[in-house]
Amino acid sequence: MYIRFETTLCFQGTQHHKGIFAAMGDLKRMKKMSEAEEAWYVEAANWFNTNLPNPSCFDSSISEEIKFKAKSWFVLAPSDFIKNAREVVAILQKYGIVVNELRTEVPGIILYKDVFQVVALPSDKKV
Repeated sequence: MYIRFETTLCFQGTQHHKGIFAAMGDLKRMKKMSEAEEAWYVEAANWFNTNLPNPSCFDSSISEEIKFKAKSWFVLAPSDFIKNAREVVAILQKYGIVVNELRTEVPGIILYKDVFQVVALPSDKKV
């Protein structure tokens, strides 16, 4: 089973919903968070960057269209990744950003997989 936290915000010019990290980046650029929240976010982002493997599919010559369509999902198991992601969700919700928690056993066509996450292109199956 996999879990994804997805906002109702879309990438500019598309109908592809942003995940929580893209939305937090937007919030940081807009300077809406308090200094303490921004410092917390920088620390949290650094923690994820240090501890969560970077999906190799995004390092390759993958097309921009696929980059927008591909969705990252956490493996649904007790972990600090999901716990910390829920803290990111709480900050987004504080600023009025709607975040949906999606769960599925079939995230789509797998582009990347490790023990913590998958990156998949959505298939015709509903989440």
